[in-house]
Amino acid sequence: MANNIYQSAFISGFLLQFSLEQQPEFVKYLDIENNMPEIFIKINGYLTLRTYGEKGTVSRLNNLIEDADIIIELINSKLKE
Repeated sequence: MANNIYQSAFISGFLLQFSLEQQPEFVKYLDIENNMPEIFIKINGYLTLRTYGEKGTVSRLNNLIEDADIIIELINSKLKE
């Protein structure tokens, strides 16, 4: 999971850096140097929520798999009758 977050942040950061290099006026508007603490807090919050969402998705998918297995067992038992 941590590796996925790292890769996602790396790719996003790379793409952001490329994008920002093409938009110097936007970089000046963002004032990244002076807003670094706020940016860090927001990125950390985003990654935390994303991780929480991914865990919920995996949990729900596992529940669906369990439900599907139960349904398959019921169908198979009915077919054997």
